[in-house]
Amino acid sequence: MNVTCTMARTLFFLLFCSPHILHGQLHVLPERLQSSDAVPDKLLSAKAVVLYASAYGQKERSQVQQAFQQIGIDAVAYYPSDWVLANTDITGALAAEWNERVVTMIVMAEKKGDVFELYFTPFTGKNNLVEDQQPAWYVKHSDLNELLLTVYRDSWARQVKANFLINSFPEPGALPAFIVGRRMELYAIDLKVDYLAVPLTNDSTVNQTLRDFFKQYYPLRYKFVRLPENERDLRRQGFHYVLKYAHARGEALRQVLQYDVTKQEKAYASTTYPNGLSQLKMIPAEKPVYKFYFKQLESGHVYLGARWDADEDLLSALRNHIKALKVELKLD
Repeated sequence: MNVTCTMARTLFFLLFCSPHILHGQLHVLPERLQSSDAVPDKLLSAKAVVLYASAYGQKERSQVQQAFQQIGIDAVAYYPSDWVLANTDITGALAAEWNERVVTMIVMAEKKGDVFELYFTPFTGKNNLVEDQQPAWYVKHSDLNELLLTVYRDSWARQVKANFLINSFPEPGALPAFIVGRRMELYAIDLKVDYLAVPLTNDSTVNQTLRDFFKQYYPLRYKFVRLPENERDLRRQGFHYVLKYAHARGEALRQVLQYDVTKQEKAYASTTYPNGLSQLKMIPAEKPVYKFYFKQLESGHVYLGARWDADEDLLSALRNHIKALKVELKLD
């Protein structure tokens, strides 16, 4: 096996198995929590948002909200989990919005096989949403009605209902307006001369593999960096752009990245480069995919590229985007 193939397989394994590692992705939010049987303080007096898995259809969400109305859990908005957790820019935009609405509680509605799960935990008020190993009241059952009865009994046994003006239907949360500059379906020509910041991870093995990958495939100016708390601080370090990606079901990802979704599609045609040559790949709309883009630091402009080049694993999506950039800028 040649070196390039070995490097590709290694990076695929490391990043696909840890999809949150590149720059602070939050896809594994429930796994960051410490399950508890303790009802969070002020659950029946606080405002909450619900992050739901795609397996929770409209019927299930309505059932949950009607029960919450009776119990006293004031869920003011429902968001698909992969909207919220698609990447840190999107998560940060929603965190700011929730702070404005004085939301202090997060409910996560998950489903594994035939088992419904609910997590109740405080919202930190920060972009991380929750702290690592933060306690979360965890309840599960194969029957959603029984699960909600458990929530009713246990919460009322410990707290007094203080929320009364609660919606009877699950209010959809608005799409996060996370792009502060212009959204452009083209490539940043300035990358020919401007430095690109490529975020490092907390794993030295991953970092070395990324270095090898960029040395092999990216012909322009770049440097690996530790992302500062304020991303704009990179500009003072001489960078003009930062590499970003988002990860979600194809349908949800196209929504949050503001592609046209007026026509429902069962699959999306993605421009891929499996052997260095352009090839269309049909990927089901419900399949989780990765999509890379470049963000200009000073303006906040987002350059998504001229083609939908998302792919099912992170390495392929990265290679697709860099290859398309090279073709567009005539770098091959």
